[in-house]
Amino acid sequence: MGRRELRFGVVDSEGRRSSSWKLWAQGAKKSDLYLSCRAWGGSFKVSFHESGAWHVAFTKEFIKKEHGYWAPSSARFKDRWTRPEDFTPGYAIAFRIVFPWGSPSVSLEEPEPDLIWVPAAPEGHAVEFVVLIGRSIVSFDEKEWPGKDTMATELLGSFVLANGEPIWVVHHIIPFELPKLGPGAPHLFSGATEQSLQSPGLRATFACDCSDGSKMFVDMPVRVTRNEQPLA
Repeated sequence: MGRRELRFGVVDSEGRRSSSWKLWAQGAKKSDLYLSCRAWGGSFKVSFHESGAWHVAFTKEFIKKEHGYWAPSSARFKDRWTRPEDFTPGYAIAFRIVFPWGSPSVSLEEPEPDLIWVPAAPEGHAVEFVVLIGRSIVSFDEKEWPGKDTMATELLGSFVLANGEPIWVVHHIIPFELPKLGPGAPHLFSGATEQSLQSPGLRATFACDCSDGSKMFVDMPVRVTRNEQPLA
């Protein structure tokens, strides 16, 4: 069974885009699912293992580069959890990715045929992408998915894992209030300097826990300041 993937992001009316994200599965024997952001450069990903043991972690290659062979597991794994309970019989919400209304901040390059751009949300709202996973006992219909009417969602794409479990990525507009962030000190990885913080395309991903047992990332641009003054 070949590789399956969905790539997506949001774009505004002025031709600016957000980060692009990818959800994929590969292999004929395992039904592990992965989620990552292109801007992370292969350093970080979410893993939804068939066993039900899920985690957010730096990749082994990145940790080897940053810490060498003997890095503790705490350096790599940032969150671990198990597959959440079904929100309706046979179906669970695996993950959410939220793009607030000001999320597009980078000029859109040449279009890529397999990358789906969804219009950005109006002010005070966000586009929420929801990854849905079904159990192998449920029937799969590309035109029907859980929460289609109750959540007022639209379909981005879908595929079926090797074990027969269906996957959907859907999206809808939700009310959203920007998080209030306190002061903090950035950690600069290898090759990065304070000059890197002045990039006009600088973005951040915030992780949140949801009441239904799923996890959520909020993807948005940031502006770094020091003592209330912009760095650039």
